[in-house]
Amino acid sequence: MDKAEARRKFRLARNLYEENRYAEALVILHQLREAFPKQQNILKLELRCVAAVELVPQNGEVDIQAEPLLPAGTGAPPLPVRLEDPAPTTQPTPSTSQAPPHRAGRSLLVYAIVALLTLLALATVWGVLNHLAASRQPAPAEPVETGEAVSEESPEPKPAPAVASPDTQPAGPLAHGLKQVLEVPLAYETDVEPLPSMLDLPVSRMVPMSVEPPEDTWWVPSLIAAEPVNAVFELGDHVYLAILDATNGENYDRLYFDANGNGDLEDDAPLDGVIREIRAARTRRLVFPSVDLTLEVDGNEVPYSFVPVATGPYGAPRQGDPTDLHIIPNCTYTGEFTIGARTFAIAFDDTNANGRFGEHYSLEWDDPGDFVGLWDVDGTASPEGQPFGSTLVIDEDTLDVQLDIPGERVLLSPIPGAELCPVDLAQPVSSFLWLYDAANDDCAVLRNTPAAVRLPEGDYAVMAYELQQDADEVGTWYVRALAVDSPYVTVRRERRPSLAFAGPFLAVAGITPPLPLDPSVDPVHLGFILVGAANEHVAAFGLRDEKGDIALEYTCAAGRWQGVCNQPALLPQPPTYTIEDAGGNVVVSGAFRYEEGNTILTAEWRGSSPNEEYYVTCDFITPFLDTEQRAVPLEVFE
Repeated sequence: MDKAEARRKFRLARNLYEENRYAEALVILHQLREAFPKQQNILKLELRCVAAVELVPQNGEVDIQAEPLLPAGTGAPPLPVRLEDPAPTTQPTPSTSQAPPHRAGRSLLVYAIVALLTLLALATVWGVLNHLAASRQPAPAEPVETGEAVSEESPEPKPAPAVASPDTQPAGPLAHGLKQVLEVPLAYETDVEPLPSMLDLPVSRMVPMSVEPPEDTWWVPSLIAAEPVNAVFELGDHVYLAILDATNGENYDRLYFDANGNGDLEDDAPLDGVIREIRAARTRRLVFPSVDLTLEVDGNEVPYSFVPVATGPYGAPRQGDPTDLHIIPNCTYTGEFTIGARTFAIAFDDTNANGRFGEHYSLEWDDPGDFVGLWDVDGTASPEGQPFGSTLVIDEDTLDVQLDIPGERVLLSPIPGAELCPVDLAQPVSSFLWLYDAANDDCAVLRNTPAAVRLPEGDYAVMAYELQQDADEVGTWYVRALAVDSPYVTVRRERRPSLAFAGPFLAVAGITPPLPLDPSVDPVHLGFILVGAANEHVAAFGLRDEKGDIALEYTCAAGRWQGVCNQPALLPQPPTYTIEDAGGNVVVSGAFRYEEGNTILTAEWRGSSPNEEYYVTCDFITPFLDTEQRAVPLEVFE
């Protein structure tokens, strides 16, 4: 018996055990233990079956017992048995639990009468239905003279029309108002960086590793570590095993992975990792070479690549510490298509690292779905990872997106106008706008659209956007914003809703952490945020020059702004603030200032009281953002 056959039989035995068919499982497990006596999982499952089975010859049922039936002093399971008694050779003696003959005969008579009455009722109903159907048949049409002889013979039946497949056309230049499905060929690529995205979501999957042996039967090489750790996780349709070993007997440095998926790690080459220091995070990680394999996804074979990375609580994993294995995708599918005069590049990432591309965006933090990158090839914007959804709006075309990874293509199908609803946007989308549809748990991506668009029915809320505005002979201003808790707008055919977002932006000053121990003595640090009409917060604003390089960019996190400015003449004036008490008396006023070479915007306030209620007004003027000011409660930014 080879290892592949043993794994198949072990899974069969485990399924039989879960179905309470213990005796049948024992027969298989006994054969497996004779062939592979050192496999602990086989013995463990065998003992579970032995502890659970007790035969009842009278009815063939299984009774679960707490006491094991393993013979004392032996490790062998009981002989194979059957759950059913053999056919009796003599007439069995009637027992008191059996029904008397006259009662059994009476039951048969009742059953026969009921069956006869049922058949009569069905026949009556069938006759009535046939009569009604015949009465509704149209009268045969009179022959119409057309100048040709009409044959009295029955005409030959016409063949049924063939079902036409949707028309597709290659990804060449198309005018607006697509009439056919646009088929975009995709190319599989490896050794790629994940798409950057405004959505601060993990582009990987973390799998905890354990010192406990895995449940299934696996063949592993001889390990050196006193406490090797392993992880079993799904990729595509199947599960895979990874084991961390320590060749020096101390720190983990070698990874065994069942890349060919046959359950045998002995025929897979080991991977030796290297320690890499992540300065920004002030930590160290154990990084292994990329793993290239073929996955089975929904019954189809597709290529896949990922980089395994191991981490511990203190950086690189050590024996005895909790260890996590990170699956970082190392592959993507890319293509190009042209609509009108614009050519777009598109890229699909497996953001949640489960081997399945094109999973729709989800609000779940631990599984957000997948990202798709879409950018103008001739533009200055860089690739941006955006949530994958089934609706894509480019200019005036509303398209349905269907990703076909086995066929290495994506189909962009025009959605019929009868299925779309008009929506008025607050302003044209000069770059991109992401909308979440709560009614369908989906999302829509809008690229370079006018202010009037058409969307499928749903309940939409703003997720994020980037807007641009030309700067005379300088470049392009841009602003990026992320929604915090945007209101939903119901889109239906019977009404034409408006979707508000962007300006005017409200400048809101607040307190940035950490808080001082004694605010009356120690200074309180102030920051500010820009809030849009959909309750979205500006994450960044800046200027790209004519070559697409960043001339100025400031990003915001919890009210703290920092960035770079390569052209000081374009630097906005720092915002001003005024803080009042509950009675309307001005407590303090001032202005933010740039620090460390125009990289940080900050302000301080001394003499605040933690028990007082304050209101703040902030004024910020930028070259292209429409802002407003009003007094709001002074709060702490999270």
